[in-house]
Amino acid sequence: MHYHLSLLAYYIFFNFSKVLWFLIVLGYALFCLFAMWDIRELGALVYNSRGRNSVEMELEAHCDANVSHTLRYQF
Repeated sequence: MHYHLSLLAYYIFFNFSKVLWFLIVLGYALFCLFAMWDIRELGALVYNSRGRNSVEMELEAHCDANVSHTLRYQF
């Protein structure tokens, strides 16, 4: 009987550790996905929900892209 209980405990621990590793890998993948997402876009979404002009924000994003494009090839 004791042997069966230890086997059951090992089985539960082994499955739980697999689930735990899966959750760790999934969390890391989500973190990388959100890290690649531009933080300014998230800020723009928040500001736009507060009632800012979306055309103005499009122009800001366009100007930021042009400035970064110009600076990238300046050196």
